[in-house]
Amino acid sequence: LGFIWQGNMVDLGTLGGFASWGYGVNDNNVAVGSAITASAGRRAFIYRTSMQEVTLGSVFESEARDINNLDQVVGWVKATQSSAARAFLWDNGVRTDVGALGSGAFSYAEAINDHRVIVGRSDLDASGTATRAFRWQNGVMQALPSLGGLKTSAMAINNDGTIVGWSHDTQGRTRAVIWRNGQVYQQSYERGTPT
Repeated sequence: LGFIWQGNMVDLGTLGGFASWGYGVNDNNVAVGSAITASAGRRAFIYRTSMQEVTLGSVFESEARDINNLDQVVGWVKATQSSAARAFLWDNGVRTDVGALGSGAFSYAEAINDHRVIVGRSDLDASGTATRAFRWQNGVMQALPSLGGLKTSAMAINNDGTIVGWSHDTQGRTRAVIWRNGQVYQQSYERGTPT
């Protein structure tokens, strides 16, 4: 079950099902994640004093991944069982489709900062062979540079705009990376190496 730690473990509960997962929490101790419903569906939730489903309309499946200090929530949603997952922004009860890169079908939002900048990953075309980390702001999604491999994902962003995540290199190995000012740096034990 999902929990929040406030000096002790607080069980977040469920949406009527058997499990829940907590993924993000802001400075006001408002948490988000996903939970199984009584009908065995998976739904995004927000937890203030109790768990509530994030109102995303009629959906098959959804998950909330992060929340900023303005209670703006990001994650992904599937409209039907066969449809592609799409990144969303949920702000004051209103859902915005974040979109996808190129002719890609799916996208996943992983994090949002207090400036409403969202990061995550998206495929580049219908084949799904290549995915790219993205940065989204004011309705514009931009691909972030990679280490030369086919797949990358951005996982977190701070209020200074620094982004962390991972990238495949030219040999297909997964490497931790950091993006600053539009450049990607591979992380090492000592320091990032510009590529």
